[in-house]
Amino acid sequence: MTKGREVMKIKMIKMVAVSALFSLSVSSQATLINFESGYVDNQDLNTPIELLDSLGNASGVTLASTAGTMTIEEAGNGDPALGFVNDQLGSADTDEDANYDLDYYFLRTTAALSANLHDFNPVFTLDFSDPAVYVSAQIWDIDGNFSQGTEAWKVTALLGDMSTTQILSPVGSNIGSRSLDGKAWEFMFGSYAGIKSITFEFIGSKTQGIGVAFDNLAFAVSGPGSSMILFMGLAILLVSLRRKI
Repeated sequence: MTKGREVMKIKMIKMVAVSALFSLSVSSQATLINFESGYVDNQDLNTPIELLDSLGNASGVTLASTAGTMTIEEAGNGDPALGFVNDQLGSADTDEDANYDLDYYFLRTTAALSANLHDFNPVFTLDFSDPAVYVSAQIWDIDGNFSQGTEAWKVTALLGDMSTTQILSPVGSNIGSRSLDGKAWEFMFGSYAGIKSITFEFIGSKTQGIGVAFDNLAFAVSGPGSSMILFMGLAILLVSLRRKI
């Protein structure tokens, strides 16, 4: 089996297993925010603002940015506004990932491609009205080049017990497999204590030419009595998948 098929198989196993875990926890509520309903291209989101879910309903997740405003961006090369540049294809906002999809719209910072994002850290924050037991999402196009430097992100979750846990993205490069040019980096958190908020800090060496694309936020808020089941299942799942990769 090729590496690509192995990756696809793991993704399918993960999706099926997570769906099964959600169904076991009958009082849990799973939500997807993918910016496909209730938004239009180049729509400015003056933060803080509550995001809409995939059906266009209030999600219970509030977006805030130290830059004040973020924007909905259309994927594909037909829009002159930029969230990121796919250097390999020489096009704007074009994904090159067989396992994930930007679909039609994603979220970007208005300072993308022009400002030093270090000046805005944390670049943006997500606050959950009800603590989530599971959160996953994607940051796209973490790349870099010799003239401008690298891209990298630190994602920090604030838990219900006021402790924190962090995940570091790969350090972007223009060298082969180390580059996520036009591709997604997915992160996941799971916590029985509940996840209250997630912050996104830019920690790469770039000070300009930083294209930001954020999409496919999935989370679950669990009811009484089901949190432990869901968390234990997710923990086992993540460990097993890590061993497979």
